[in-house]
Amino acid sequence: MSKNGEWVDIGSAYITAAQYNETTQALTIRFYDGYVYCYTPVLRIVFDGLLTTSSVGDFFYQHIYRPVLKGTYGYTYEIR
Repeated sequence: MSKNGEWVDIGSAYITAAQYNETTQALTIRFYDGYVYCYTPVLRIVFDGLLTTSSVGDFFYQHIYRPVLKGTYGYTYEIR
């Protein structure tokens, strides 16, 4: 289990790392293309699921991307 705000490496073809902030319920994801997206409000269980899933891409689509499309999560992004 990661500490609050600590970056965790993700073994995925598209996602390099993720971090979670308990206070703001912000899930931040760093992608290989240099973009960093911050999704809010996301429950800690979603972050934990991202770290333990056998398919990061499928999990991301089902539990993060689809809720963004439905308006459940807001997001911001930047290029680093």
